[in-house]
Amino acid sequence: MALLSGLLLSAAWPTWGIAILAFFGFVPLLLIEGRIARGESGKLFWLSFLAFFVWNVATTWWVWNATPAATLAWILNALFMTIVFNVFHITKKKICNNAWGNFFLIPYWMAFELLTYWWSIKWPWLNLGNVFSTCHTWVQWYEYTGVAGGTLWILLVNILIVNAIQFLHNQQGKQAFVNGGIGALVL
Repeated sequence: MALLSGLLLSAAWPTWGIAILAFFGFVPLLLIEGRIARGESGKLFWLSFLAFFVWNVATTWWVWNATPAATLAWILNALFMTIVFNVFHITKKKICNNAWGNFFLIPYWMAFELLTYWWSIKWPWLNLGNVFSTCHTWVQWYEYTGVAGGTLWILLVNILIVNAIQFLHNQQGKQAFVNGGIGALVL
C-alpha cells in the first residue's frame, strides 16, 4: 500500500499526470498509519519513506540530467517528508488516536511545504498544490491562497476519504450506513 501511495502521487504529477489522483495519493499511506496507530505491527518510518522516495524519484527524475547529486536530493526530500509524516503519527497517537487525529497531518504538511520555500535547500517542486499546474481552471482561487490552498484541498479530501473508509469498516458505521440508505430509499 505504501508503494501504491507513491505511485498514485507520481501518476498525478504534471506534465503527464492525472491531477485527480492526488486526491487519493495519501489514502493508502493513511490507512497503513491508521492500522499501525491501532496497534498492528508495522514499520511506518520505512513504509512512508518508500512512498515518498518513489514519488520523489518518479516525478523529479530529470534532475539527474543536471547532476548525479539528484540521488542525495531524492533521499533527503523523501526523508524530510517521512519525518513530517511520522511526527504526525506520533502526535495522533498521543493526542487523539481516532479519525479526528488524521487532521493533524494538515498543519504539519503545510508547515513543511512553507519551509521548502524558505530554507537554503529549496525543493518546492513537490508541494501538493503544484499538482494542478496543468489544470489551472480548477484552481482559479489560487490568486487568494496560492498553492497552499491546493495543498489544503488535497489533504482534506484524502483525510475525508480515509475517515469514510474507516467509518464504513467499523461495524457500527456499516450498520448506520445501511440504515441511512434504507431510510433514504423508503422516503
